[in-house]
Amino acid sequence: YNVLYDDPDSVPPTECRFGLAVACEQPVPPNPQGLVADRIEGGLHAVLRHEGPDASLDQAIRWLYGSWLPQSGLELRDAPPFLKRLRFFPEVPAHEALVDIHLPLQQA
Repeated sequence: YNVLYDDPDSVPPTECRFGLAVACEQPVPPNPQGLVADRIEGGLHAVLRHEGPDASLDQAIRWLYGSWLPQSGLELRDAPPFLKRLRFFPEVPAHEALVDIHLPLQQA
């Protein structure tokens, strides 16, 4: 998973945070790499499947926020959006990459 903590267009590049998440069944001890234990919470999500190169992910995410969300009658939850990568480049050609974009929501 990729966790999208910040919009790269709204924060300085040095402050933009991007997380990588994996399932881990063991405690994560303090470490010099800065790895921490956290959770991606379940619940209500809008999910948009994106097929194609990462370069067009931004358009899909902006459509979710700018077009779909305002007409949905739902509100954002206090949680970052995340990407579930289903098919990866370079394991498949870039145009065949597959990603589910998750937008955490709550009832309005």
